[in-house]
Amino acid sequence: MKKSPKTPGCDTCPDHADGCGKGRCRHCYRDAVVRRLSRATGHLEAIRKMVAEDRECLEVLVQLSAVRSALSACSKLILEEHICEHVRESVAKNDLSPLQELGSVMDKIL
Repeated sequence: MKKSPKTPGCDTCPDHADGCGKGRCRHCYRDAVVRRLSRATGHLEAIRKMVAEDRECLEVLVQLSAVRSALSACSKLILEEHICEHVRESVAKNDLSPLQELGSVMDKIL
């Protein structure tokens, strides 16, 4: 039986403690990101229908804000995983190039 989407881990993974202390394995992380993106895609499609049906502008704006928030949460999850999987390991080996790369990407997204 699968656990709820808010619960880290799944029944098919033997160990969920390899995700930087977050209790997520690689498989569970990927599934969480895909699930969040699928929800945001469905929500965005519903907003498109709202516009086509000429719904109130303020209703549409509130729903767009909800999608933006969901995408931000997904970005945060991806960033956490990137830091845990790539940056932390490289810094431990005195390789600071991933930090520079991360800084460059952060300049683009913030």
